Amino acid sequence: MAINGPKAIIEMSPEGKIRKMIKLPYLRSQLRHQMKMVRKLDDGGYIVSASGENKVFILNSKGNIQRVIDLNKLEAPLKAKRIHGVKMLDNGNVLVGTGYGACLVEIDPNDKIVWSLTPQDVPDIKLTYVGGFQIRENGNLIIAAYDSQYPVFELTREKTIVWKIKRGETKEVNKPSNIVLIGDDIEGFAANY
Repeated sequence: MAINGPKAIIEMSPEGKIRKMIKLPYLRSQLRHQMKMVRKLDDGGYIVSASGENKVFILNSKGNIQRVIDLNKLEAPLKAKRIHGVKMLDNGNVLVGTGYGACLVEIDPNDKIVWSLTPQDVPDIKLTYVGGFQIRENGNLIIAAYDSQYPVFELTREKTIVWKIKRGETKEVNKPSNIVLIGDDIEGFAANY
């Protein structure tokens, strides 16, 4: 779990006991914008989206910083603003939902953007925010697009929309900031903010 305020990552047992706590004193002090997401990596480390700073921190299993991606310094299609979702891909690249930057960007180990999804790529969606996402086994992305006309949609890596849910179409789906798929076709896990 990412705990804003105390600025910590906490791992819990199924019984609700704290197994491990890692303090992150370098995060800025704005409580609501410290972290939007943390994911445990295959090597036991963590990847953290520091929302207010627009930075991704990649940590080892002890919480030591291995890499910092500062989205404020990247030549992004749109300026990142309160990044949200983040995932380390199998190829070593990092996928980031840029929040109010309204883009999804894939960043290589040299901090170069190698793929992006912008509002111009999917004009029917009327993207205003890209939050959390899930990657299906077939490589498609299911994206939570808070405050957009279509706040949940599935997209191929070639940027073809597979399906979309219009905002207000169902009273349950209005302004999602994250998404978790339940079933056999899940890759990874995203904790909801």
